[in-house]
Amino acid sequence: LKMMAREVRDVTQPWVCPICFEAVDGDNGDVVSIACADEHRFCRLCLLQHVDSQPFPRCPAVRCAYELSEQDLIVICGAGSQRVERFREDLLTKAVDQLSEVVRC
Repeated sequence: LKMMAREVRDVTQPWVCPICFEAVDGDNGDVVSIACADEHRFCRLCLLQHVDSQPFPRCPAVRCAYELSEQDLIVICGAGSQRVERFREDLLTKAVDQLSEVVRC
């Protein structure tokens, strides 16, 4: 079973995002755990900026090579968001581009 990003809700103490270094209240869904093996956590605002900066985003943690999936983007951006639609279009374009390299007899 493939894991996916998820919201983190933790009311015990504030948490500090490793990107912006801001204290974030984990109780309101503003902290998202990436589905990578280490379950890296970031604030939603930083992740939104990160996923908007590249067509096929990876976990922003240093030396983490986990590629975010469509389901991860849905958790981060919301179902039906323009970013999720753009990701789907980019995946389709990438697949079609790879087909053009196939030679058939």
